[in-house]
Amino acid sequence: MAELRAGVLRPGLERLGRWAATRVRQRLLTAFDAAHTWERHGFTLEHEDQWACS
Repeated sequence: MAELRAGVLRPGLERLGRWAATRVRQRLLTAFDAAHTWERHGFTLEHEDQWACS
């Protein structure tokens, strides 16, 4: 998962001059909490301009 995240973030961070492969991976590994991997967040459209959590 850390490798996938690093690959996705790389182009944008390189454009900003902020790419540091070790730091990108370490930030995910430090903050990762497996207890949060199964949370579901749903959204429904109540009005054409407003989103509400369901």
